[in-house]
Amino acid sequence: MNKKLGLIYKLVFELIFTVLLFYTFIRNNSFINLIFLPFIICLAGDIVKTIFLLKGDDINNSFFEKISIVGFFSFVFLFLIIWTFLSILSKDYSLIIISIPFWLISVFSVRKRLLGKEVKIFKNINFSQIFPYIFLSLFILIGIIMLYFGTSSLLKKVIKTSNYVETVGYFVDYEIYNSDEDGTTYKLIYSYTIDDNEYTISTDYGTDIIPKEGSTRNIKYNPDDPSQAIIIGGGSEIILLLIGFMFTIIPFIMLINISPKIKEKIDKLNFNLITLLIGIVFLIIGLMALYMMTGTLSIIEIYKSFSLNYLIPYLILVIFIIVGILLIIGSFKKNE
Repeated sequence: MNKKLGLIYKLVFELIFTVLLFYTFIRNNSFINLIFLPFIICLAGDIVKTIFLLKGDDINNSFFEKISIVGFFSFVFLFLIIWTFLSILSKDYSLIIISIPFWLISVFSVRKRLLGKEVKIFKNINFSQIFPYIFLSLFILIGIIMLYFGTSSLLKKVIKTSNYVETVGYFVDYEIYNSDEDGTTYKLIYSYTIDDNEYTISTDYGTDIIPKEGSTRNIKYNPDDPSQAIIIGGGSEIILLLIGFMFTIIPFIMLINISPKIKEKIDKLNFNLITLLIGIVFLIIGLMALYMMTGTLSIIEIYKSFSLNYLIPYLILVIFIIVGILLIIGSFKKNE
C-alpha cells in the first residue's frame, strides 16, 4: 500500500512538472526553449512507466531506459546546436573549435548507447561511458562559477548599501530593455519621494510581465545622495545566483542517478537523497523567483503588489514551493 501511495505521489509530481515545463515551452517563442523538450520527453516516458507500475503490469525496462537515453542525448545535441549557432551569430569561432570534441564524444556515445557500437579512442578509455560524467561535470563547474560571481556581486552590494535607508517605491512606467524576434522585455521604473523630492529608479534586468500601476517595491537609498538607490530583490546578481544554483544542483542530481556505485550507497540511507535534492531545487527556485518578482517573501506585501498580469507566474511559483515542501517531507519517509 505504501509503495502504491509512493507511486501516486511520484505520478502527481511528474504530471505537475511536465505541465509547468510544457507551459514554459509553448509560452515563449525563443528557440532556446527547445532545451526543455528533452526533459518533457523523459518525463512523458517516466509517467507512462509509473502508470504501468500502478496497474501492476509487466514493463520493458530496456524500452523506458532507451527513452531516457534519447531524452538525455536530445538535450546534449540541442545544447551543442544552440552553442554553435550562437557562436556563428557572434562570430566567435573559437567557441566552435571548443565544441568540436563534445560533438565527437556525443556521436561516439550515441553509437554505443543506442546502436551498441563501442568506440575506444584510446586503448583503455571508452568515451561513450565517461561522456555523461564529463558533460554533467562541465555544467556543475559552470554553475559553481556563476554562484561565485553572483555571491561576490551580492556581497559587494550588501556592503555598499549597508548604510542605505529603506523606503517604498511605486511603479510608474516601463521602457524597452530588449526587443528582437523572440519578443520584447521591459525595464520597470519605480518612483520614490525623499524630503518632497521625487526620484526614479529602474530594474537592471528585463521582464515581459508588467505590474499594475501604483504597485509597490521596497527601495533602499543613500541618505547622503537619495538619487543613489537599489530595488530590493531586483538585482541581476539574484538571477545569476538562481541560474548558478540550477546549473549546479540539477546536473549533480543527474550525476548521482547515472552512477551505479553512488546510487547503491545512497539507497542504504534512511531517506531518499534524490527526492530531497529535487525538493530543495523546487523550493529554492520558487522562493528566489518570488523574491525577485516582489522584493519580499511577506504574504501581505506580495498581496499588495499583486496584479492579474502576475496571476500565472504566482500560481506556478506557489506550486513550485508546495511541491518542494512535500518532496522534502516525503524524502524522510522510509520506503517499505
